Amino acid sequence: MGMFKNIAQERMDELQEDLRLAQLAKEQGITFQEAKRNQDVRKKYIEFLKMFDRPGVDKKRADAIARHTTNKFFSK
Repeated sequence: MGMFKNIAQERMDELQEDLRLAQLAKEQGITFQEAKRNQDVRKKYIEFLKMFDRPGVDKKRADAIARHTTNKFFSK
């Protein structure tokens, strides 16, 4: 029974996130799909930025590399 509660809670969390994203999309005047893609792009950018933002690497350079890598990732 405990496994089903975990699955149900995960699904509820997903639905709450989708609702929050739908409300954000409505406020911004974009579609849910656009908002979802924007969110995915932002998450991937942050992931890449963490990878490239290292001691000795200029912050602007790390940002530029993360943006470029994100664009390449989503152009496929």
